Amino acid sequence: MRILAVSLILITALTAGVAGKNLAIRGKQPSDVPNRGCLHQGASDRNLLGLERESKFSLPTQALSINEPRVIRILAIKAQFVKEVPDDPQTTGDGNFDLRSAEQFLSAEGHLIDPAPHNNDYFQAHLQALNNYYETVSNGRVTLAYEVFPS
Repeated sequence: MRILAVSLILITALTAGVAGKNLAIRGKQPSDVPNRGCLHQGASDRNLLGLERESKFSLPTQALSINEPRVIRILAIKAQFVKEVPDDPQTTGDGNFDLRSAEQFLSAEGHLIDPAPHNNDYFQAHLQALNNYYETVSNGRVTLAYEVFPS
């Protein structure tokens, strides 16, 4: 019975693999996306924490020294775009910040995940959460200093 079940699973997996090769994938493919010069695939070449690595994909050879806390400075720049009229269903948002109240957001969206208003306090809270994460995982050795502009 076990051999039959394993055989059925294997046949199903192989059949799905063959069928998957013939499925058309809609939308832009990586080769269709233009190279914009500043964007590249893979890991960043920047070494913000100054850690030695065998390659840019490997773990650091040594952890941060407890005597050398690091501060990463972040300037978050808010940019609002021309309002899309009509709103393009293939993009998220309409180009403007969502400044509805939390009640209006809940009524329209049906959830409170990442709720409006997306104002300065919203972005400050996200950066504070990011700072809390880095301080926790680095045992207090990495801190973010951040500012949201315009305030």
